[in-house]
Amino acid sequence: MSDFIEEIERAKEEAERASFQIDNLETLGWAFRKLSALQAKEQEIKEYEKAEIFRIKSWAAKETNKLDDDIQFFQSHIERYHFRKLQEDPKAKTLSTPYGKSKSTTSKPSPQSVDDTALLEHIKSNGFTDYLKVEESVKWGDFKKRIQITETDDGFAAFDENGEKIPGVIVKPENISFKSEVEK
Repeated sequence: MSDFIEEIERAKEEAERASFQIDNLETLGWAFRKLSALQAKEQEIKEYEKAEIFRIKSWAAKETNKLDDDIQFFQSHIERYHFRKLQEDPKAKTLSTPYGKSKSTTSKPSPQSVDDTALLEHIKSNGFTDYLKVEESVKWGDFKKRIQITETDDGFAAFDENGEKIPGVIVKPENISFKSEVEK
């Protein structure tokens, strides 16, 4: 029944709009006053929207900050537990429960260029010109594949094909990273 009444109201409003005309200064003034009132109402709605959006975003940020602390707390405990399990059994890469999984990945030690100038000089002075780009910079991706990583008294070091320690290159240590997946 209410749909029927709304339809009648819409038809009545459309008929009034179709017959509306501005034909003198009085109706022109009325139209401007009506337009001004509608624009003011629109502006009021937009300002209210901005205020509410700000209020909601502030509330959401405050609430999620609390949750982020709790999430970090539980993730760090999961990682510590998984790390202990990996020490007991290096094959325990994934721990699974009906509620989620903890996955670990281990990266190998890898060379990392930290001083391009020293590295470039080493490449030039040792005749590794195949690893130079036209503009005289190192083709790091290619050269990196040929680097030998060796454990020394000072930790891991990078050596070239001639067995010389490469200046400007450090060895990023092995890293274990964890990822928690919650079953939904």
